[in-house]
Amino acid sequence: MSLTSPPLVKVNPGDPITSQQWNNIIDAIGALYNAFNTVMGSLDVTITDRGTNAVISGATVSVVPTGTTQGQPRAALFVGNGVNRYRLDQLPPGTYNVVSQADGYTDETDAVTMAADGSSQALKVQLTPSVQTIVTPVLLGLPLTQAIAALGTDLQIGRIIDSHGNDIPPAALTADAAQAFVLNQAPDAGIVVPKNTALFVQIAAKAEFTERVKVPDIRGLTIDNARAALAASQLVLGVTKNA
Repeated sequence: MSLTSPPLVKVNPGDPITSQQWNNIIDAIGALYNAFNTVMGSLDVTITDRGTNAVISGATVSVVPTGTTQGQPRAALFVGNGVNRYRLDQLPPGTYNVVSQADGYTDETDAVTMAADGSSQALKVQLTPSVQTIVTPVLLGLPLTQAIAALGTDLQIGRIIDSHGNDIPPAALTADAAQAFVLNQAPDAGIVVPKNTALFVQIAAKAEFTERVKVPDIRGLTIDNARAALAASQLVLGVTKNA
């Protein structure tokens, strides 16, 4: 919250203080008092596609004070994980314009009034597509080949990474990668995106194990016998030095 400072002026020692200057000081103290005692509210904005009613997660929500409401425009933050709302906390009472924007959609502006008692407000916004859009399907748990087929011709795979952190080129899938199960996807399932959007997927990978053997005791053996003892344990003799 920003405050408009009263017209305070500096004075030198010994200068008289006029009644107006003193009133300005009182006004400044009163403004601080009111600001600290103002009850703030929170605003939750849900943005969906007007045609499909699916949640739009990649939007920008700006809250702009109007009328006599003081303050600077602020941006709401998207809360996912099943909440799927844009939230703005610590919003002073007053009137605001909520401007919702998203790629592939026409902008939408809605008026909101935050109550003086600090109660929370909820706003539902539907955006009209300006380009063709599609809802992302559920890929979780599908073999990669089936997941790619589920995207059809309207979406594509942009990046594949396995559970070991290795990048898998989508155009050159190995046999193991093609049958690996999808562990994660972005954007999430049920999100509206423009057609031809490239999705990220994470797939499972086979566990990698390193075989271990017990190193035999070769102290006191000849070079040939030491080499033979190591070979029996699938080891090789390295660099040797004369003592």
